[in-house]
Amino acid sequence: MDDFIFENPDHPFAIRPNAMAYSSMSPTIVQENDENVLVLGSPGSSRIISSVAQVTAKWIENKSINSLIKASRIHVSGNAIYMENKKDTSLIGANFLKKYDLQFRFPKEGLVVGNGLNPYYGGIHAIAKQDNSWFGVADPRRDGKAIVIFDE
Repeated sequence: MDDFIFENPDHPFAIRPNAMAYSSMSPTIVQENDENVLVLGSPGSSRIISSVAQVTAKWIENKSINSLIKASRIHVSGNAIYMENKKDTSLIGANFLKKYDLQFRFPKEGLVVGNGLNPYYGGIHAIAKQDNSWFGVADPRRDGKAIVIFDE
């Protein structure tokens, strides 16, 4: 998580008081009753945080990591709402869009991999404890593989 420049104090990303790192890295650990139950992270530039936050929130609600990794995602930047699945635009009303001056955007179709998934929306890799067993999952939007390395 070392995303500051140390050698050049004049660099925009030089370490200094109130400086902000130039990365969106957000490795996340969720605990329940002081026990780790979910660990996840993602590549994806500015979409890292939105991808990790969406999967984390949905997992806390229903704890099915495998299906959540494959669920469609959204990302908001400025006045643009990027929707992975164009059908999801029906979930956001025209009044909401107008009130906040938002517009739908869609990344290039050429990026789409299988089942309409798009690597633009991150590539979550996670392990989650479900029914007292650990499950690993790799996002099909990107390369990777999950294997079980231990079982309690």
